[in-house]
Amino acid sequence: MTRFNRRKQHFWTGWGVFLFLASLCLSGIVLNHRQSFRDVNISRGLLPSRYHYSNWNNGLLRGTVSVGNGVIIYGSGGAYLCDKDGGNVRDLNTGLPTGADERAIRAAVSTPGGIYAVSQYALYGLREGRRWCEELLPLADDERISDMTCRGDTIVVVGRSYLYLATDGGRHCRDAGDHKGTPLQSPEPPQRMPSYEPLVWRQIQLPTTDEGAPESSLFRIVWKLHSGELFGTMGRLVVDAIAIILLFLIVTGIIVSVGTRATTTLRLYALWHNKVGRATIVLTLFVVMTGWCLRPPMMIPFVMKKTSLLVGDNPWNDMLRMLRYDAAHGDWLLSTSAGFYSIASLDDIGRPQRCDSASAIELARIAEREQGRRSQGYAPIKITNAPQVSVMGLNAWQPTEDGRWVCCSFSGATIWDRDAPAEKPTKRPMTFGSEAVSGFSTDIGERPIIVDYAKGTDVIAQPATLENLPMSLWNVALEIHSGRLFFGNVATLTYVFVIGLLVLWCLWSGWKMSGGRRKQRQSNIIK
Repeated sequence: MTRFNRRKQHFWTGWGVFLFLASLCLSGIVLNHRQSFRDVNISRGLLPSRYHYSNWNNGLLRGTVSVGNGVIIYGSGGAYLCDKDGGNVRDLNTGLPTGADERAIRAAVSTPGGIYAVSQYALYGLREGRRWCEELLPLADDERISDMTCRGDTIVVVGRSYLYLATDGGRHCRDAGDHKGTPLQSPEPPQRMPSYEPLVWRQIQLPTTDEGAPESSLFRIVWKLHSGELFGTMGRLVVDAIAIILLFLIVTGIIVSVGTRATTTLRLYALWHNKVGRATIVLTLFVVMTGWCLRPPMMIPFVMKKTSLLVGDNPWNDMLRMLRYDAAHGDWLLSTSAGFYSIASLDDIGRPQRCDSASAIELARIAEREQGRRSQGYAPIKITNAPQVSVMGLNAWQPTEDGRWVCCSFSGATIWDRDAPAEKPTKRPMTFGSEAVSGFSTDIGERPIIVDYAKGTDVIAQPATLENLPMSLWNVALEIHSGRLFFGNVATLTYVFVIGLLVLWCLWSGWKMSGGRRKQRQSNIIK
């Protein structure tokens, strides 16, 4: 290929992808620092109509909890209270943070002692006056919450790496179901909040299985390489710097390509565009290539390949997703990124920790982590006849009256019978199926409600005021980064592959055009 042809290809591919590449760089920086942007909101009114809430779609209804003579609806927009038939929906978000990412409720439970809800970042208890108050929870460093469940008065919060167990002995006395005549607005907080005895938590690090440490997919390693997370904060900052370098190449490339006269300033822009591009070619290609491998079709072999390279002190690091107690079989069911497991008991794993305002942070740091401890009968056992769910995990998981389980994910809703013989392994479902299920409820009406992610459900009337609830900046950045904001769900399969291929070609052709490692006179770049 001649130098002239490479120049034309570099020119036209650069013009074709520069807007998309710039959006990938900017959104990538936001995605890399979720904690910093979690309280920043974007109005859904500024986004395409498919992002507006309609019929409880887009995760607005993830699940429900029956309380007294009412039902709490929870999901990506927080919590709401309705009647048993789904009517008279009212706001129940007083006390929750205003940031959409912080307000999104992952799970809620009702125990003999109170009602609790979890976001990814905190645990909340519902107190008098229908006001949520944050409960002190000794989370490990960089831990995010993925789920919560209960059995009697025992509460189990599921982090992505650890379990947190406590017993609520009835310290909350209020009836959230006493709601007749309450309008859809936040109630006034009470004048005086009563004091509550803090919960005593046990942090549980699960032991390894009988087969050893669980294996994760090679996809996770590529993901952590692309974001820099594999190397901690410094790795993230390096990836941020590479994104800024790509933005610099975009800006200088546009200036050089639109210049009509070879002025000294234009030559200087071309000089730095050329030098920076050559000096950072390995880093830019690395980030683009790893990102390219995180979406279909390039991601498929990485998802299917299992590895134990990420196993450290905690073999379950960033792998836990959901936990449920199976009364029919007398054990706990654990959903992880490595599959489904059975745990005979959670007793005698971890030690009690009293969490108060003065010691919560210290307890989270100095809590004893029983590395590799294996109590007989407590090691998780891999379930061979596990249900087939999306690689993004479960969105709802509830038992039926006959002892089976309803499993809802973005690959659809299935009924799982644990006593059925194991089927022949099939290809694991990808991100989205034809019916992406984002919520499930058996508390409203007489029949179970399955909520489609895109279409929602028409069983419950959604108040019009919820249509344009804000979306977190982080989630908007994710939609931009995946291309769904521009082209819809079809972008999940094609956008990153096509744009990534063009960006790789643009970088390679620019490097070849500049002579690779050979020094070139700047006069050869601009005619």
